[in-house]
Amino acid sequence: MVHTIADWRPCEYYTTELMTNGRYHVCHRIILEEGDGGTRVSYFLEPLEGRTLLPKLIVKLMGSKIRIEIERTCQSCLTTQQEMVDVNLAAGKLTPP
Repeated sequence: MVHTIADWRPCEYYTTELMTNGRYHVCHRIILEEGDGGTRVSYFLEPLEGRTLLPKLIVKLMGSKIRIEIERTCQSCLTTQQEMVDVNLAAGKLTPP
């Protein structure tokens, strides 16, 4: 996959144009918004070329797979961070809040 940054506002959002297999072009944007107790991450995909059924279907399939992978990766990171905090608390390197 080749990503080209099309628009970028640090700490708010970024937009890239994505080419896969040299054929399919999509635009994807990730938006970060403050929320209650954390940050909300929104992810959008849209075909750049053609509004026919095939590009729309490809984007829908890619979006579903990417969402699942992002959720899995984030959960794994949170679990690892919690384990690190627990180890450091037990070793006396951190004090509980």
